[in-house]
Amino acid sequence: EPPSRVEFFPIVWHDKVHHSGTALTRSIKGVTLSTIPALRAIANDVILDVLLYLTPNYCYDVLESVTDQIIGLYQKFNKTNPDFLSSGGKCSVVGHSLGSVIA
Repeated sequence: EPPSRVEFFPIVWHDKVHHSGTALTRSIKGVTLSTIPALRAIANDVILDVLLYLTPNYCYDVLESVTDQIIGLYQKFNKTNPDFLSSGGKCSVVGHSLGSVIA
């Protein structure tokens, strides 16, 4: 009988959309005030993500990144654990914050 355990695999979408080479990231850094850096970082990273997620292009990029990663991880996991599904294995997707909306 296979061991009963839970495995967590991270899906990282934020870096793909916010890497320093994007025009959006450069624009945001150009208009971000240097005062209260922690608060500005939260506004730039969290609040802006929610607003941008409501735009079709950004939403599509995020969903495509997340979907591609989930499919890739699932295929890799099943290749490594070929009896997973036949032995009753189950998968769940869990997200935090905006990730829960994406999931």
